[in-house]
Amino acid sequence: MRLDPRRESVEAIEKAHGRAHEVLQNPAYAVQATKFVDLYGKENVLADMRRVKEKQKEIEKNDTPSKIETRRAAEVFEAIVLEQSRTRGWLGHNVAVFKTSRFDDYFNACDLIAEWTDERKDSRVLSLSVDVTFGARVVEKKLQEIRRRIDKGEMGTIKYFKSGDGTMRGERRMVPQIVVGADRRTVANLAQLWLQNNDRALATHPIQTALTEEIREQLDLGEMYAVSRGQRAVADSYARSRTTIEALMQEKQDVPLGGLEKDSVYSEILSKTKHVFQI
Repeated sequence: MRLDPRRESVEAIEKAHGRAHEVLQNPAYAVQATKFVDLYGKENVLADMRRVKEKQKEIEKNDTPSKIETRRAAEVFEAIVLEQSRTRGWLGHNVAVFKTSRFDDYFNACDLIAEWTDERKDSRVLSLSVDVTFGARVVEKKLQEIRRRIDKGEMGTIKYFKSGDGTMRGERRMVPQIVVGADRRTVANLAQLWLQNNDRALATHPIQTALTEEIREQLDLGEMYAVSRGQRAVADSYARSRTTIEALMQEKQDVPLGGLEKDSVYSEILSKTKHVFQI
């Protein structure tokens, strides 16, 4: 007897979660706060790690089966985007993508770091917040927080940042913050392909185009909103990143959305971006 679609999705994500945990903990992929002791000092790093442990306890105390299920789906999606961006160019072939430290994950709303470098060695960094939840105004809440920062002339901060080439470590400020995501049905499909090691399907999966469109829409409207609020430095940062993403859009023009326009989180991100950043 065939399981119902939602049960199948849950099971696919559950099966992929162990592998996702390994990817997100892999020192080659994930930023380790302990590697910054020489910059911030042992006591400062330990203080941040204590804050992380306290936050983890708070999360666990308020956990429900639904929250755990959502978190695992997000972690599977993060891991797949991270690995496929590094191995199959989902976000382009001149990008370094890292999983953030737990500190930046919890306190700077940054799940993944994406850094594009051009031939002049200039780099464009985006702070990516991953979402797999549709409804309950989750996406809108994140976008409203980004808008509030723009109103104050502020942008994202990544405390434990390292560049792709390893030449820069430390705090990175004035980073555009972007919400990316897909719904659990899409994540389950990706999880199944990932577990099957279906490299061909993953290499051409439409999610890479969906992610690129989510990023472009937020950079476009974020820049216009910043200009309307007289926040020139913020607008300039968005504009520089937008140029990079426009090139990425050209690179992905032959990868169709393939039905992902029906993905509820993709649709929610695009619609709420227009609503939150309307001028």
